[in-house]
This record gives sequence, C-alpha cells and structure tokens, in this order.
Amino acid sequence: MDLGIRNRHEQHCPVCEQLLNDKGALMSARQRSVRDLVRQLRAVCLLSFCLPLSFRRDLDETIRRVPHVSAAELSRIETVARHTLDAMTIAGFRRSLDQYAEIAAEIGHSGFPMMWASKFHIDSEWFSDLGALRQDWHIYPPHTRFGVDAIGDVSTLEWRLLEATLFEDMAMSWNEATAAACDEDKGVKLGDAKIPSKKFAALKRSTIRAAFSFLEAYVNGIASDTLVTNPDTTKFSAGALELLRERGADGNVKMNAPSPKGEGFAFD
Repeated sequence: MDLGIRNRHEQHCPVCEQLLNDKGALMSARQRSVRDLVRQLRAVCLLSFCLPLSFRRDLDETIRRVPHVSAAELSRIETVARHTLDAMTIAGFRRSLDQYAEIAAEIGHSGFPMMWASKFHIDSEWFSDLGALRQDWHIYPPHTRFGVDAIGDVSTLEWRLLEATLFEDMAMSWNEATAAACDEDKGVKLGDAKIPSKKFAALKRSTIRAAFSFLEAYVNGIASDTLVTNPDTTKFSAGALELLRERGADGNVKMNAPSPKGEGFAFD
C-alpha cells in the first residue's frame, strides 16, 4: 500500500509547515487534508503496533508525494487511508485522530529511539480493544511495557516484563551452576585447588538469589495489576491494601517477603 507520512517533521515553523510543500509552494487545502489524514493513519498504526518497517516506509514516501500527485491519485490515497482507518476502528479508538497524531508527533520529537507505555495505559488511554487487531494481546499482563518505535529501526513488537527477565537470569544462573558442578571437599584442598568448589558454591548462591528476585517481581507484578485494574480500593481490607501497596495506613513503607504477600493475595 502506497500511503505516507514523513518520519521527521519539516524544519520550519508549524504555521509554514501547514501551508507549504517541500518546494516552498503553497499547498491546497485538499492536499493538506489528505496529508493530515495519512499522518493520522500512521499515528494510529504506530500506537497500535501495526506499523512494520515496509509499511512505515510506504507511508513516509506517500506523505512526501502528496503535494505532487494528480487529483485522481490524491483521491485514491484518501480513499485507501479512510478505508484502512475505518477497518482499524475495531480496536476501539479512545482518542480522536488528531489526538493520535499529536501523541505520535510528541514521541517523534522526544529524542529517544524508543518510548515505553504500559499495557494498562494503552488499554485505558489509547484503545479499548487492541486485541481485535493483535490476537496475542490478551496474553500480556497490564504492567507489561511496550516500546513505541519512534525512529523505525525495529521490525518486531518490543516488550519488557521484569519477571520474565529475572526468570531468564535465574535459568542462566542455574545452567552455569550445573556446568560448574564439582565435589565440594571440606578442608581437603588448598590454594588454587579450591577455586572450582568455591565457584560452584558462588553460582549456587547466585541462583538462589535470582530465584528470590524472580518470585518477588512476579508477586509485585500481581500486586501492581490488582491496584491499577481496581481503582475502587474500598473493596479491599486494610490488610490486603497494606500487602498490595507495601505501605501502612500511615503511608510509611512496609516491605513484605514474597511468601506472606503471595499467601495474602491468595486468601485475603
């Protein structure tokens, strides 16, 4: 599909940018309207993670061409853009097309190659049913962070989940400890001869620490999701809120070990 929007904004003032094409000639109201429509399509695709690199390049090229195409081609571009946006409304637009374009422009001007938004934010602020466009959307918990690629260097969906990263840390530590397994002689070996057994012991301790970190992150993720998806906290007992927030009624931090937190979430 040959539609487009520039990946970067022109280097003159916003008022001039709205009126001039890239050769300094005045753009017609019709050309500006079609260009803005395609920019809106690009923004919706970007924020819904439906913008592969090839499609992004098509969009960027089309926005460049809008001031120079024939009236018939301009109508074709507009028709395809509108039909595509109409098809994407199944995702449940929570913002106007202009607002999506503003969000995308802000991300593009941020200076960061990747901006991150939580699934909860995306569901509550951008789209009410993104699963209609992405069938795997439901598998991610609300605290998952998704990368919005402002530059266009990433061809896959980028996401971050702390407990998933820490699980990988734990697994790698386990593998390293298994590979370093040896007999742990007690006081028999001296000097350098003790290094293999010390390494094995250190890796086992690292694995245990990694396992606790993973469990802590997993349970905290449950707590975070419970709080953001239940804004009415009156349904929770004081004890449950203390566990979820890790803060007492006075607002002071009150840390809990993973085991009591897990038991509290399960049975409170």
